[in-house]
Amino acid sequence: VDERAREAVLHAELGVLLALWVGAIRVLEAARVRPGIDALDRAGISASASTIPNDPNPPMKPSGVRLGTAAITTRGMGEAEMVKIAEWIDRVAQNFANEDELAKIKKEVSQLAVKFPVPGI
Repeated sequence: VDERAREAVLHAELGVLLALWVGAIRVLEAARVRPGIDALDRAGISASASTIPNDPNPPMKPSGVRLGTAAITTRGMGEAEMVKIAEWIDRVAQNFANEDELAKIKKEVSQLAVKFPVPGI
């Protein structure tokens, strides 16, 4: 993630979301929506296709990507974890067809997730 995204996380009111969105945009630039979402999934990062304002595509073929930030904060993760997640998303975007790199990312995601269990489970 470039320095602008990192600064957004640290300084902007919605910086956490901006950093995640920068990564999601890079996924879309690297691959079309469905392959990008599939790559995120293979890396252990949940995302789904979503319509966006003024979406040129029909609802059944949306142009956007939705990341479940509520699930992240519910687990007690903060800015430091959001930066790490944004970095993983960026790595996925740069390596969406590299299964070895996606497997490395998935292992890192799993190691973080264990530190922040889902409440009540």
